[in-house]
Amino acid sequence: MTPPPFVLELSTFVAVRNENVGDCIASNKLPLGYPNGSKNYTGLRETPLAALERAKIFDDGPVTKHTHLLLNICFTPAGIAYYTLENAGQAHNFASVLSKMTYYKGEPIDWGVWHFLTDVPLHLETDDGTLLVHSEWEAIVELTDPSETTPAPRKRKLDDMTELTAERTQRIGPGGA
Repeated sequence: MTPPPFVLELSTFVAVRNENVGDCIASNKLPLGYPNGSKNYTGLRETPLAALERAKIFDDGPVTKHTHLLLNICFTPAGIAYYTLENAGQAHNFASVLSKMTYYKGEPIDWGVWHFLTDVPLHLETDDGTLLVHSEWEAIVELTDPSETTPAPRKRKLDDMTELTAERTQRIGPGGA
């Protein structure tokens, strides 16, 4: 028996306040600018821990399993191709809807951030049934070390991060392997 093919997906994360979860599910999207209120983009993080740390910056109050759920938005290879080639229009200077953000302070720094320039779909298939995006809502698991903070810029493996959620089989985030 041949094992199923390994599919590389881009897994991104956002911590969503509990009171916003119902609206996201009903509309099948994460609104543009969540959680920081930007009118230009939604910041997606490559690790659960980075998403939780980012939520602490923008939300008033704690970010815990009682206040937030973790949204894992996965872009399939077809979804990555579609959204990196799709432009966001004149308001965004025709930039790609999905783009990897690299920052510069003398040399490139990778903080594990992706920008999405429209509402982020939670599940999307093409007319022929090709899956582009799927997502999962996950409970936040408390860190074993409360002093843990967002990791330094890349030069790390994603699987070295503290596990915050259930086991993810046959999926890795960008840069892992």
